[in-house]
Amino acid sequence: MDPQDFIDQFYLALIDKGWKLHEIDEMDMIYYLKLLKRKISTEQTYIDEIL
Repeated sequence: MDPQDFIDQFYLALIDKGWKLHEIDEMDMIYYLKLLKRKISTEQTYIDEIL
């Protein structure tokens, strides 16, 4: 995935959750991604959710 595509999808996902552009721009994105990665790695995933 192109880095710009990732950023675009990231922004759109946060906007869909109610974030404002200035809130996204002011956030510590690296820390947010670390927290998100931690959340994903600790959640149990079932095959039905993937397929």
